[in-house]
Amino acid sequence: MRTEAERFWQKVDVRRPMECWPWRAGLTATGYGQFKPSGKTPVKAHRYIYELLRGVIPPGDGAHGTVIMHTCDNRICCNPSHLIAGTQGDNLADMTNKGRRVAGLPGAANLNAKLTEDQVLNIYNETSRSARSMAIELGVSPELAQQIRRGVCWKHLTQNNHC
Repeated sequence: MRTEAERFWQKVDVRRPMECWPWRAGLTATGYGQFKPSGKTPVKAHRYIYELLRGVIPPGDGAHGTVIMHTCDNRICCNPSHLIAGTQGDNLADMTNKGRRVAGLPGAANLNAKLTEDQVLNIYNETSRSARSMAIELGVSPELAQQIRRGVCWKHLTQNNHC
């Protein structure tokens, strides 16, 4: 019988020490890895591994409490060397400093965009594959891929071009 930690690591693609280690199982609606510890409520995979290796995450101040930030900016990364604890303010400052906190621009012009226009059109037009499998391959949430398929997200691309 496998331990909980063994079950967790079975779902992680462990690579070289400085590379991202992608989560290969279920995702939250916002695109983070999700792990269900035995008999417990599901948790974000990066928070689980942080606690497993470094101890309990302190509650912290503010509505978000202590957040576990990805220094690599990859939501599915489980490499412990890429994870640091901080506040939501630290997280927002990190996003701003890296130029990822710019809103309002559509599509690939938005610095928060994780997909190229070609990738979006591929998700929109490719009906032989599930949106979920394409989302996992591209490192985005299945919900985003479904919204692209329904024409909810990236409307300027999917609706104007009548893909």
